[in-house]
Amino acid sequence: SFHENYHIHETPTGEIALSIGFRADRPAYFSTLTCLLSEIPDLKINKKFMESFSNGVQTYTFYISGTTKEAIASKANLINQLPHRPNNAISHLMADKILTAEETVFSHLIMIFSFYFSPPAESEDYTRLKAMVEHEPVGLNRLKALRSGLSQEIMSEHHLGDVIAANPELLKEIFADFKKGSTPATREVIAAKIQTVFEKDAHTRNIFNAFLSFNSAAVKHNFFKSDKAAIAVRLDPKACLLYTSDAADEEDSVDLGGRRIIKKKKKKKKERIL
Repeated sequence: SFHENYHIHETPTGEIALSIGFRADRPAYFSTLTCLLSEIPDLKINKKFMESFSNGVQTYTFYISGTTKEAIASKANLINQLPHRPNNAISHLMADKILTAEETVFSHLIMIFSFYFSPPAESEDYTRLKAMVEHEPVGLNRLKALRSGLSQEIMSEHHLGDVIAANPELLKEIFADFKKGSTPATREVIAAKIQTVFEKDAHTRNIFNAFLSFNSAAVKHNFFKSDKAAIAVRLDPKACLLYTSDAADEEDSVDLGGRRIIKKKKKKKKERIL
């Protein structure tokens, strides 16, 4: 597990040493770790360095004072859940201290959720075009392919990150609701705010409604457990429907992470007249 990849101990000088090992092909850890640790009140990083090994592993070591081993461990455990991509918009929000580490991890989580569980938008133009080519298999397939490509672009990590970056305070409210224990009443308040803020922007409104729906769909999770190798969430099947960009129009199948799940249609038994 990830917990085995870091070590925390007290030094003879009274400092706390934190050492974490990662594969060398995962960049930006040093800056991410520094951002994580800086969230601990009164923490001071006295010294830090990196070591590279021939087996492709890099070790990051920090000598710290002004805090406890428990506080450091709670932050170090989040490093495995953060999106480590330099061009990721929510990573920049964390680096700029606009989002906390927990809010950044939550943002990444609901972005993944929204990709799979957001219903594809249907405009009046799409509905009309679909009706026009309904009896033309080639034309209908081309229309679906176009819609699929547009949906992938709209629900891409890059685009969703930009949407969050433009509205971080609203994201914070959704996370606070999740952290306190979301209820229908609290979600109704946030939904009303989403409606007001994005009254003339249906696309962004739909995205934030998808983000908010995660709070009702997540019936059990380990998000706030200190010792976890990954985030696990149990979703309420009644609270969300499964959509993907390439299977949005297919009622009998969906695509989940490259794996196609086929729902078998029940065959109707023919009545026999004697």
